[in-house]
Amino acid sequence: MGILLPDGLLGNPSDEYIRWWILRHCEVLASVDLPVNPFKVTVKEYGLTPALPSFLVLRRRSQEELVRTEHPEYKVFMAVIDRAGVDPRGNLLFQRAPDGEELIFDEEVIERVRMGSEVQIRRVNRRDRRVDDELPLVAEKFREFLETGEVTS
Repeated sequence: MGILLPDGLLGNPSDEYIRWWILRHCEVLASVDLPVNPFKVTVKEYGLTPALPSFLVLRRRSQEELVRTEHPEYKVFMAVIDRAGVDPRGNLLFQRAPDGEELIFDEEVIERVRMGSEVQIRRVNRRDRRVDDELPLVAEKFREFLETGEVTS
């Protein structure tokens, strides 16, 4: 299960009962700190103040595991994402060079074109900008962690 929580729930002393419940009933597979920018537009629509979000990936403990009072130690995937591809207004942010200029990348794209009743598939090279987003990299590293129990740099 994945759950998006305000970061304060994971650190405020007054919210210890929430953390206790999560650790008692679930195994924490991942904890990812997210940037607030992707959520600012939506949160403001509801008249709320944006809070730093954390994303937890949990595995619900079985009835047999809940009966036991002690649980074996396990590794938890942790990451901090600084860039999620959008600014506070929801506009896309693109990768930039150190001098601030937007980077252009050559990418191979597969196109499907219908010509009458036939569909032709062709590969085309295009030059385009890339969104400055660390989420795909963190997702890839989490998959690696699930498969091997480790993350390579």
